Amino acid sequence: MPVVVNPHDRVLQAVAAEWDLRVEGPTPEGTRAGVPVRTASGEAALLEHAPDASAYEHLALRAWDGRDAVRLLRADPRRHLLLTERTDPDDDLRTLDVWEACTEVGNLYAVLHRTPIPQPPRLADLAPGWAADLDLPAVRAAVPRRFLEQVRAWTPGLVDPAEAGPALLHGDLRPATVRATADRRWVAVAPRPVTGDPAYEVAAVLLRWDGAEASEDLRGDLLERFYAVVDAAGLDEDRARAWVVVRTVVELAASFARGSVPAEQVTWATTVVKAVQR
Repeated sequence: MPVVVNPHDRVLQAVAAEWDLRVEGPTPEGTRAGVPVRTASGEAALLEHAPDASAYEHLALRAWDGRDAVRLLRADPRRHLLLTERTDPDDDLRTLDVWEACTEVGNLYAVLHRTPIPQPPRLADLAPGWAADLDLPAVRAAVPRRFLEQVRAWTPGLVDPAEAGPALLHGDLRPATVRATADRRWVAVAPRPVTGDPAYEVAAVLLRWDGAEASEDLRGDLLERFYAVVDAAGLDEDRARAWVVVRTVVELAASFARGSVPAEQVTWATTVVKAVQR
C-alpha cells in the first residue's frame, strides 16, 4: 500500500528549506497546519499553512505589529503561508475558567480595535449578501420568522458607521483564537479581519464549545460569556445583544447557502439568539 503524504507537511517542509528554517517538531493534521521552527537567527517561530485563512490575515497582523496579536515575521499570501512568533496551538484561553477567558478576550479589544486599514471588507458592504441568504427557502423553514425580521430591522443601524465608529476587527476572536507565547503573553491569532462596529465581535465567544451541551444551565453559561466580554470591553450592551442576534442568524443562513446544515447547528444558533434576548 502506498504511503499517503500529508500535503501540509510537504508544503511546510519545502518552505522551511526555502526560508532557511530548522524544523523542530511534527506537522499536525488539520486545515491550519503549523510546524514549530527556528529561524536562521535562532528565534523560535511557527510556520503555518492555512489555505482556508482570510486573505487579509497577514495585513491585520502587520497593522497590530505584535501588540496583543501574534507577531508576524514573514508571509506569502499567494501560498497561504505565515511565519509568526512561536505559540502553542494546544495552549489557548480554553485552558482557563470561562469567565477569565472571556474577560481576557474583552481586554484584547482595547488594542486590536484600532484605526481601520483599507483592504478588509466593511460590514456595511457585506450586509446586502446577508439579506439575500435570509430569503433562502431552507433558512425560512429553519429559522423562526421573528428572528429573521429582527435581523432585517436591526442590520441597517448596526452597520451604519454614523451609529458606531468603525474599527479594524479581528472577526473571530474567541478563547480558541487566543494563544500563549513562550513568555506567557496571551495573543490573538488567526484573524478574519473586517471593518465595522466593535460590538460585532461578541458573537464569536458564543460559538459551541466542548461539554457545553451537558450544561444544566446553558442559557446562564451563554450569558456568562456574553457579560464577561461586554463588561471587560466596555461595549454598549444593547448593541452587543443585537449583533449577537444578527451575526448568529446571518452565519447560520450562510451555512445553508453552502449546503445542508446539521439540526444541532440550527438548535445551537436558536439557543444563542434566545439567550441574549431580554
